[in-house]
Amino acid sequence: TSTTALYPVMVGATGSNQTPKATTGALSFNAATGALTANLFIKTTGTLSAAGTVQANAASVSKVITTVNSVINGANAVILPTITSGMTLYLINSTANAMTVYPTTGCQINSLGTNAGFTHAAGAVLTYIAPSSSQWYTVGATYA
Repeated sequence: TSTTALYPVMVGATGSNQTPKATTGALSFNAATGALTANLFIKTTGTLSAAGTVQANAASVSKVITTVNSVINGANAVILPTITSGMTLYLINSTANAMTVYPTTGCQINSLGTNAGFTHAAGAVLTYIAPSSSQWYTVGATYA
């Protein structure tokens, strides 16, 4: 048994060049406090215009809190990011039109079935939670 303090090391590897780092795009470590922080997204808030009409061409959600500010006649869509179990997202539809929200390929929202789109109502603020790597659930609709 060792009493030596152990610290995580993130390694940036390109070929045989491996350099220890204190941070990566998704993780940071503070040696002074011992805090290891996971950052699912670099920026936590943003806006997005819904686009496309199917899973393959929907606009990509890439922020923890996203306000969708453009949905044309309820025909446009967004697609949620690849799931990490335990992930939580907040999606705000600030428009007067409903939009379709798709999961990433092979996943589902609520009980709609794999790859099926969810209708996110106009003016609704919903929380999307992922208890597993293939399932999203919507929670707590609030309407503006």
